[in-house]
Amino acid sequence: MANAVEKLNTIEIGDIEKVNTLTDDNIEDINTLEFAGASIAWAGTRAVTAGGSNSSDADLNRIQYKTVGASANAVDFGDLQTNRSMHQCAGSNITRGMWGGGLGLSSGTSGSTVYGVTDTDYVTVASTGNGTDFGNMALGAGYGATGGSSNGTLLFASGGWSGKAGVNDFIDNMEYVTIASTGNGTDAGNLSDTISNSSATNGDTRYLVSGGSTGAARNVIEYNDFSTSANVTDFGDLSDVSLNGSAMSSSIRAVLHAPDPEDAALE
Repeated sequence: MANAVEKLNTIEIGDIEKVNTLTDDNIEDINTLEFAGASIAWAGTRAVTAGGSNSSDADLNRIQYKTVGASANAVDFGDLQTNRSMHQCAGSNITRGMWGGGLGLSSGTSGSTVYGVTDTDYVTVASTGNGTDFGNMALGAGYGATGGSSNGTLLFASGGWSGKAGVNDFIDNMEYVTIASTGNGTDAGNLSDTISNSSATNGDTRYLVSGGSTGAARNVIEYNDFSTSANVTDFGDLSDVSLNGSAMSSSIRAVLHAPDPEDAALE
């Protein structure tokens, strides 16, 4: 479906609302021109989540899904290859979703803790089924690699904690994979410091990495374009220090959740 509005107004679809003060819902009604809306390459109608911990703190391999916006409980999707809990990075190109890294156990829902897991899994979002091996994270971005960013083509993993409990073995590596294919991660530059437990956004051309810990919680926001070999650049600061936060984004705006570090202690 063509976007006649953009052709006539010579304004980028993402900027039409800013200029015309009209939303996607009423541009076509008022202009009487066909309007397909702006598509986001990394956002769809189904949300899929994987891993976690139960009340006994046993790591899980569960994958669940639900329709975005629906008032309903999550439904079983399948299983990851291995049991992994928190701090995986994740991304999607709508057709395929994937997860990488995390904190794992050596076997089943019990066993010795494995820090710096390098496993990656992918699924076809529109169907259900178990995760399939994608490859391995190449640079050790594992437990604490909460910085997962996607533009619908690439998934970037930022930082992490590849050591053992109580050891500040943080890393400044970034790596990327091409979501539509399979294979190991590739070096993608570096963060400004060795950082774990940060939060990161998706985007069309740029992603943000915010907060996290270098041994103490920090308030730094930095950014990078979805290129494959560039270091981050300073963006600004959060209103307070934060670690183990979360992030959500549209193609225009990012919202960063910054919990109190005392309530979100580093594992």
